[in-house]
Amino acid sequence: QDFPTKESFLKALFYFPKAIFISRNYVKQQKGKVNELHILINLSLFLASIKIFEKKLLEYRIQQVVLTNDHNLHTLALLLAAQNLKIGTYYIQHASVSPAFPKLLPDFSLLEGQQAVDVYDEIGSLSRKIYLVGIPRLDGIIGFKKSLKATNITVGFCLKPYYSEQLIKEYIEALSSSQNVAKIILRPHP
Repeated sequence: QDFPTKESFLKALFYFPKAIFISRNYVKQQKGKVNELHILINLSLFLASIKIFEKKLLEYRIQQVVLTNDHNLHTLALLLAAQNLKIGTYYIQHASVSPAFPKLLPDFSLLEGQQAVDVYDEIGSLSRKIYLVGIPRLDGIIGFKKSLKATNITVGFCLKPYYSEQLIKEYIEALSSSQNVAKIILRPHP
C-alpha cells in the first residue's frame, strides 16, 4: 500500500508551527543555501509521518525494520517511529557515503567498507553495531576504471529540491572552469 499521502499532508498542517520553531536556527545558519519553505513543509510532513508510521507499525505488528536509505523524509520517519516503539532497525548501505549525510541512526548497520565507517565516525554515528559487508556492485570495476582517461568527462548531479539555485550555480561555475569537464548533467534525486 502507498504511504497515506493525504493523511500525512493533513496531519502536517498540525505540525507546521512546531516545524517553524524547530528549524529556525538551521534556516538562519543556511541562509541562501536552502529553500526555507521546502524545509518547513518537509519537516512538518516528517513529524506527521512519524506518528502515522507508529500507528501502522503497531497495527501490522512489525518486529524488525530494514532500510536501504536513511536520509529521506519517509524512511527516516519510519526509522524513528520504529525506534520510538523499541522495534529493531537495520540499515544496508546502497551507495557511497558523504560527510553531508546525517548521523547513522539504525540499531545495526551493514556498511560497504572502512571508508564508510570512517565517514560515519566523522559525522557521529549512533548505530549500536556496524558490520562490514563489501561492495559487490563494484566487483570488476577497478580494471575498467584504470582504462579511463580523465579528460572530456561528464559530471552528473542528482539534486534534492532543498538546494538553493545560487549554490547550484556556484557548483556549475566551478565545474565549468575545469578543462577536463565536457558536460554537466542535472537531474532530480531520486
